[in-house]
Amino acid sequence: MIGAIELRCAHYLLAVGAEDLELHDDGTSTWRALFALLADGTRVVVRGSLGEREIAELGKRIDELLRGERAAVSFLTGDGTLYVALERRKGDELGLSVRLVSDRDRGVYSCAETRASRSRVAQLARDALGFPYG
Repeated sequence: MIGAIELRCAHYLLAVGAEDLELHDDGTSTWRALFALLADGTRVVVRGSLGEREIAELGKRIDELLRGERAAVSFLTGDGTLYVALERRKGDELGLSVRLVSDRDRGVYSCAETRASRSRVAQLARDALGFPYG
């Protein structure tokens, strides 16, 4: 694993890890990635890919959410493997929805909804800006 970021939520741990950088003939690159949703009795781990700057862009949008410039943020990886949505709620919490697609051909996916504290989401945004090295 080259690097990973995580978000500890009320009920789950969401982790995104970069395993290897793949260089493409057209000059673009993607990270081979590992996405995990973990809790007591729950372990969903999915392999996918990320554009080289996708997580950093998510971090910028989360910053905008935390500054009150957005009411919600959603993010879908280029390959459709991971979907994350965050929304502001009253007080110190944000709502979090996650969908992990493990088999697009059969339509197999896992999803969860939970909440996370503002401070943990802010840490995720900071870590995302330097992903996977930060």
